[in-house]
Amino acid sequence: MSMEKLDEATTKSVDGPPAQRWLALALMVGGWALYGATMAPGLLFGDSGELQFALPIGGLIHPTGYPLFGALGWLWTQATPWWPEPATRVNAFSVLWGGVALGLFFLVTQHLLLRVLPTQSTGSRWLCGVFATLLLAVSPTWWSQAVIAEVYTFNAVLMLAVLYLVLRWAAAQRADRATAGRWLNATGVMFGLSLTHHQTTVLLAPAVMLFMLRVQPAIALLLRRLTILLLCAGLPLLLYLTIPWRAQFTPYARVELSNGHALQLYESGFSGFMQWTTGVRFAGALRTPEAALAQLPQALTWAREQFGAAGLALAALGVLHLLLHQRRGMLTLTGAALLGLLAFNLFYGIGDIAVLYIPVYLVLGIWLAIGLAALVQTGARLARGQIGRLPLIVPAVLLVWPLAWLVWRFPLLDLSQQNKAAVWWEQILSQPIPANAILVSNDRDEMTPLWYYQLVRGQHQDLTGLFPQIMPGSGFSDVARVVESALSLGGGRPVVLIKPMPGLDVKFDLTATGQVVRVNGPAVTRTPERPLDLGLGDALRLIGYGADPNNQLRPGGALVVTLYWQPQQKLDADFTGFVQLLAASGDKVAQGNDHPAGGAYYPTSLWRPGELLRDVFTVTLPSSLQPGAYTILAGMYRTHEVTGAVQEMAPP
Repeated sequence: MSMEKLDEATTKSVDGPPAQRWLALALMVGGWALYGATMAPGLLFGDSGELQFALPIGGLIHPTGYPLFGALGWLWTQATPWWPEPATRVNAFSVLWGGVALGLFFLVTQHLLLRVLPTQSTGSRWLCGVFATLLLAVSPTWWSQAVIAEVYTFNAVLMLAVLYLVLRWAAAQRADRATAGRWLNATGVMFGLSLTHHQTTVLLAPAVMLFMLRVQPAIALLLRRLTILLLCAGLPLLLYLTIPWRAQFTPYARVELSNGHALQLYESGFSGFMQWTTGVRFAGALRTPEAALAQLPQALTWAREQFGAAGLALAALGVLHLLLHQRRGMLTLTGAALLGLLAFNLFYGIGDIAVLYIPVYLVLGIWLAIGLAALVQTGARLARGQIGRLPLIVPAVLLVWPLAWLVWRFPLLDLSQQNKAAVWWEQILSQPIPANAILVSNDRDEMTPLWYYQLVRGQHQDLTGLFPQIMPGSGFSDVARVVESALSLGGGRPVVLIKPMPGLDVKFDLTATGQVVRVNGPAVTRTPERPLDLGLGDALRLIGYGADPNNQLRPGGALVVTLYWQPQQKLDADFTGFVQLLAASGDKVAQGNDHPAGGAYYPTSLWRPGELLRDVFTVTLPSSLQPGAYTILAGMYRTHEVTGAVQEMAPP
């Protein structure tokens, strides 16, 4: 087929026959059915919980703000009253875009397959596209994000829309049609809208620009055309100006702790606007090049979990076909997009980075469709027509693969009975929590359901929820700093931990009251009973100790020893403390309960120079303990190596 005829056929078939659009619609509806059946029914933790209270009230969303998603999400929650719980409506918003993404993904595969394999039959092309779409639909990361309140299915729709529109422009440009300019403008607008949702869209820019240069090299000299394109991409960014306006009406933009003390989560003015919309606070999460490269095996493992080794092999075959058949434009568009997205993910060191690989999986899915189509075409050619239906039979039979994964993964990814957040918080709120209390967690994800109860349901509005990193600054860098700030800025308000946090008792006096823990104040309020001034290296000093005065070293009894520490400088590791009881001969008679000083919630690496801390040990005495003089030995070690000098103290 000549290139002229190929361009004509491609352009005429951009939309495909009506049956192709009906097939895309069927995949979209199928996605709605699957994700709707497995959707979480209500309240969730973390970012999902935040979206569940932010969208219904039109409030701010965490940086970078997601203004397009916020506006559309608010409209959606107002337009779907058949779900009585707003949290459910926000979950369904992800279901909506999950289905739309599947239909759009199928259309993108059809356009690409028609371009790179123009002789493939329509039926075979459809089946290859359906196979890749279904494999994506049941991939675990994608499925998991399509059934909860999250931003990723909508992000996928926007990315696929950019790809689809730029492919439409390329087809019109090759055919020298007057509509080419409109398609390019639409691409610019969609790219700009994508930037108002998830700023990783900027990683697509090199791929799109390189593809445009391959299709129309002279476009780099068309200044008027480029100016219009930049305006089309830039105008949607004005949506970011809604953020400071919405901040004025967002209750949690300012968190009141007491009269005269409030946390300004959104700073007004240009500086605050730029900090919020650019996400500069996440810059510290970037890895070094060496650390980024070390993430490659994990990235490959995650990709294999989505599509299987065979699926990745098909994707590799798709890339090989693009290379061998010199489909440089399509390889440039998809390859540069994947490399940009992958590189960013390797460098970005956040806890939920796995979900940011979804755009990478979209590209892999496209390559997978091309690989399967190339495989069946090659097989048909080698069979020399002896199996005339081979291009139809192979992809049709392979549909069993995603269907089998659907059956296998359904019980694993079905969240239709998920109500952990609601149950957990109702248990917390049923505890004896004082009125007007400040509630503290070490995990922001745990606290978002409380804000939903307050902002959406109008309940428990006397309470205030705090967590680390609620705002930048050392005062909220870890849970101990949060508790300290709550005590000092709360104006005497009760401070309550929403769960036990072993180790915080080194810094605070705690009292468990049911499931929650009351913070009474600092753990050390007076001089230790037995003052000391002993150094463990240069970083830590033992300033005293105390022993249970009621214990007379009775055989079989227990000796409670409290050590009082004062860091002199920041410790570079987490250490384990120990206490031993030695006989006059120097032999060890009993060992205390060695444990990491500060536990998991306030380990020694977080201790600050100058603060006073206490650590309590229980030494179980042997039943054969003989009367005599004994010495307490105390110290710290890391991985079985004692740090500093082990210090002897006077006998109790």
